[in-house]
Amino acid sequence: DLNLPYIDGEAVISTFLEKNIINQIPIIICSARDEAELKRISEKIKAKAYLRKPIDFNQLFNLIDKFVK
Repeated sequence: DLNLPYIDGEAVISTFLEKNIINQIPIIICSARDEAELKRISEKIKAKAYLRKPIDFNQLFNLIDKFVK
């Protein structure tokens, strides 16, 4: 989620990527932000996918299956 209570989720992911902490983990963004902003952020942090809230859990599970295999 990008809207964390004490820090911006985008900043968290960017920091982890810079420190090579999660480079091999596919990122799926879940957020209530608008489509254009999600697309921009996804490209910036190299997320594999993004979903707008409310989340369709079947779609989320399908994405997880796709990226974990």
